[in-house]
Amino acid sequence: MKILIEDIENAPESMLDVDFCEIIDDLGNGKEVRGKLEVKSNGATIEVKGHINTTMKLVCDRCLSEFDYDVDADIDEVFVKENVFDYSKHEIELKNDNFVVELNGETEIDITDLVYQSVIINIPTKKICRHGCEGTIPVLSEEEKIDPRLEVFKRLTDKIKEER
Repeated sequence: MKILIEDIENAPESMLDVDFCEIIDDLGNGKEVRGKLEVKSNGATIEVKGHINTTMKLVCDRCLSEFDYDVDADIDEVFVKENVFDYSKHEIELKNDNFVVELNGETEIDITDLVYQSVIINIPTKKICRHGCEGTIPVLSEEEKIDPRLEVFKRLTDKIKEER
């Protein structure tokens, strides 16, 4: 979904409310990403704020099983219409979690790409299917359990057990 900057500026109060509901193929989950976004033009900048959610299929890093992960993300991004490095024209105050993207003469904003980035950023780096997941526990046969280099110690412990 792309929004023309002209449409934002011509809207009442230079603000558009966008209901987002799309399947983003690059996410690979085949599920809709839903959200409500507010797109507002402030002269030199365009602010996009809102909330999105979707469900992702992830693979647990411990047990390698597939599980559903709910992504709930807030979006707060600033698009700058002019060159950021031209400080003489405008000052832009950034908040803690703001991202700034230069439009460099672009006439539209790609909302789908913004939502895609927000979903990806909110996927945890350590993907665990459930609290307390112990991961895969290998089942070893008796022959595999003893390291041949440590066979001497096994015989020694067996001998001590026999003597008791």
